[in-house]
Amino acid sequence: MKKIINNKFLVLSICIIVLNLLIKGFLVTSYPNSISPEEIDLITRLSFFKSFDPYSLRYIIVVVSSLFATLSFILLYRITKNLSWSFLSGLLLTYSPWIFIISRYSNFYLVVLSLCISSFLFFYKSKLRYILIFFLILISGYFLYQNKIFITSNFINDFGGIFRLMDFKNLYFTGDYTSTFIRIPKTGFFLFFEVLVFLYGLYKLVLERGNDQIKRIIIEIFFIGLMWFFITPSNLIISNKSMFIFYSIGLVIAFGYSSLMSKKAIVAWFIMPLIICGFIFYQELFYFHFDIKNSSDWGFAEEKISRLLEKNSQNINSVYVSGDASSFIKYLPLFGKNFTNEKIEIVESDWIRDKAMFKCLEKKILCVFKESDLLLTTLEKDDLREKIYYNNGLLAYLILSKESLKTNVLNK
Repeated sequence: MKKIINNKFLVLSICIIVLNLLIKGFLVTSYPNSISPEEIDLITRLSFFKSFDPYSLRYIIVVVSSLFATLSFILLYRITKNLSWSFLSGLLLTYSPWIFIISRYSNFYLVVLSLCISSFLFFYKSKLRYILIFFLILISGYFLYQNKIFITSNFINDFGGIFRLMDFKNLYFTGDYTSTFIRIPKTGFFLFFEVLVFLYGLYKLVLERGNDQIKRIIIEIFFIGLMWFFITPSNLIISNKSMFIFYSIGLVIAFGYSSLMSKKAIVAWFIMPLIICGFIFYQELFYFHFDIKNSSDWGFAEEKISRLLEKNSQNINSVYVSGDASSFIKYLPLFGKNFTNEKIEIVESDWIRDKAMFKCLEKKILCVFKESDLLLTTLEKDDLREKIYYNNGLLAYLILSKESLKTNVLNK
């Protein structure tokens, strides 16, 4: 009997890691189709990553996320010996929208979460795990925020944020209400119908006797989540600020599934189609709508303009950039490596109004503006040939130079 259980455990462990690698790694370098500002900031901090393709770095996070789901399954089984709950918990960490989306781009926060769970696994019989987790969170916070850890902008806002986070509308329907760049359209942090499974799991945990070890591990992770929530800056996006809390909620949902399936095996025939349909629904939203919906929050246009400057580096002596159009500059070290930042000068509104019409038309000079900047000149966007668009088709940047200006525009 023990050998049969061990064989099941091994097979289920392999299933979890394979499913994670397939689901989270599928077209990971193409969707999202651009690099986020958060990825740029991380690569800038870890400067040795600059020599790597920034899209390929996402494979590291896919592997980390896959190991996290597998280690979680192993940890929960070692503590509780509840194979069903442990496997379903690992399965939720495979397909849940909250972890799927943060596994699709270079994300240091997921590494922190994985390291903490690893500490639980290897020291789960020792109180040393609490000390290790505390120092992991402390060191991670210092690395990310330097001296700003423990200095949240407003603790009262954080208390309010907890209650807002636990609103079922945000958990199951809205998703990250603090940031559009990471929000999958029409999807919450968990699948729609799982609100019922969560309530059932919570009901069984509170009112049913036994399951003490399961309750304990869920409560411990939830309180670790509260600590992480309050020591990280108030302006950190909820998806990263609440990841430990989401993990504990996922454990309750998994217990709800496990309890339902333990009553009658036939329940699984009803639940699995719901999971599959919910999974397909948000995957379709991600692959076909995410990049269009969130294009202006990622670096689609910034990458294009960086590559344009690198391509024409030999023919450009100076680039004048308005303050509103300067967000692409942080992308240059990755996508415009042969273009030196010394050639760039950020200009004020007065400069655009008084000098742009003759300075930008000089030989080997190029100006990068937003559409609103043209209001300070006599030009309109249709007067320029060269424009940079977001993935959704909206205008991102305008290129003003002697070559981009349409014929006879100055004689209008």
